[in-house]
Amino acid sequence: MFQVASITKSFKEKAVLKGVSFSIEEGDKILIGLSGGKDSLALVELLGKRPRIYKPRFSVVAVHVVMKNIPYQSDTEYLKAHCEAYGVPFVQYETAFDPATDTRKCSWNRRKALFTVAKEHGCNKIALGHHMDDILETLLMNITYQGAFGTMPPRLVMKKFDMTIIRPMCLVHEADLVE
Repeated sequence: MFQVASITKSFKEKAVLKGVSFSIEEGDKILIGLSGGKDSLALVELLGKRPRIYKPRFSVVAVHVVMKNIPYQSDTEYLKAHCEAYGVPFVQYETAFDPATDTRKCSWNRRKALFTVAKEHGCNKIALGHHMDDILETLLMNITYQGAFGTMPPRLVMKKFDMTIIRPMCLVHEADLVE
């Protein structure tokens, strides 16, 4: 069974505090996108522990999106147990898409599902587990393949959906997530 390194021990505390402090405000209700990878598991640990220790006070709920027509299996019992260990409510949301239209719609449908569940649970922010390496890799891919200098912002206000996407681990290196 995969175990995420303890955030309080292996993360660089200043980077974590900065990443969280500029993206989370008092009273926020945050939906965590839980894929089951080490990044999202670490995010559950980080955000599950934090409101009990530091201010600002906020609440979280984790959602795992299952695409019914994609042949993969997640250990949802493990994900649920991981969330429970940090006092984070767990939601499993099932959806599907028509693969005949466009295979790239899978990620679009996952994102749409996150927005749907966030609204259903009264969340005002969606936290994703992207870390600094993900952000830098996206920057390099955009430069290489699109000729554009752009990447995922640590905080993206989406006025059309009245939702903000945050990446609290944006200042954490991937190596800090691995034991």
